Amino acid sequence: MKLGLVDTLSALFRRNRPKAASAEELVDPRIVAVALLVHAAQVDGLAGPRERARLEALVAAELDVDPDECARLIAAAARVDADTGDVVDLARRLTLTLDAGARRDLVTLMWDLASVDGDVHEFEEAIITRVGEVFDLTPDEIAGLRLSAELERTTQG
Repeated sequence: MKLGLVDTLSALFRRNRPKAASAEELVDPRIVAVALLVHAAQVDGLAGPRERARLEALVAAELDVDPDECARLIAAAARVDADTGDVVDLARRLTLTLDAGARRDLVTLMWDLASVDGDVHEFEEAIITRVGEVFDLTPDEIAGLRLSAELERTTQG
């Protein structure tokens, strides 16, 4: 039996569809926070080895996890990001579980990740700004966190 183009493409997409996020992953604040970082790393369409390495370093350091747990968290976060696709929804979930300081820290980490390739793309800037707004940060606070992330990156080398 010969399959038509539509049947072949449908079968291919079904076979290669990533596993959906579990209910637990959708509510775990660590995974949701990492999902925001994953989104920030990929929003400009240029997520390469430098962004991946920086994402892994940030997750491992901030959550104090070993490489295996770090990989598991990033994979789960990628599923959550893919299933949700809406950073505002992800950010709103975190307003219920993270205090103001932790939300500011997360925005700083997003700026850090966005600037790893030397340039913050306008999509990255828009997403991070929107997340900051959902976190009730003022435009001046969001800009200050960006500067803090840039200063930290330049002092690290």
